Amino acid sequence: MILNKDPDAPHNLSDHFTLLASHEAESAHLHMCSRNSVLPPMTIRAARVEDCEDLLPILQRAQVKYPDLAQLPEWCTPEENFALARVIEHQDDANCVLVASARGELVGFMVCSSGVDLEGVRSTFDLHPYDNLMTAEEYTAEHDAAMRSLEEQGLEPSEENTQSSMRDLKAENRSSNAFAVSMLCMDEPWHMQAREFLQSAFDAFPEKVQ
Repeated sequence: MILNKDPDAPHNLSDHFTLLASHEAESAHLHMCSRNSVLPPMTIRAARVEDCEDLLPILQRAQVKYPDLAQLPEWCTPEENFALARVIEHQDDANCVLVASARGELVGFMVCSSGVDLEGVRSTFDLHPYDNLMTAEEYTAEHDAAMRSLEEQGLEPSEENTQSSMRDLKAENRSSNAFAVSMLCMDEPWHMQAREFLQSAFDAFPEKVQ
């Protein structure tokens, strides 16, 4: 690869590479290209109602291309005007809306909620590898209770039987250490950087981080 700089070109490949080392005898040169030089990181912050004018076109494009990730919740009356503004206004300790900006403009948003239907998710997926999305203390207590229940019934406390017994338990006030992403709308090509939302999403629910 030749990294000659063309003064007439608006963007040069050499602008993105930094020379790290050279070996003149072998005509060998080591260059490095940082990720940020070609994919500037997005800035993530909490959404504001005044963002709606810029977010609405992003939502409309996402509803065409990725409809499953762009469904407004029913409670905000999505067919009416200002539905997205109501979602943003609804932010509290259990709900947050994050926006991403790059190169001076908004390029996407994410809607998160800590109100996870734990029983519904547990009945659909095998969550034991993830401690049933409970805190480690609660999972251990429920696991031990399931084993005691099996012993009282004279059943072998195998892992399979224990997991089945845990699914049958109806614990009161069971909490979850999970939150859910209900909407994720990104403009191209920024959707490839959607994972940059994750740290801010976890920061929005510090009680979920063990």
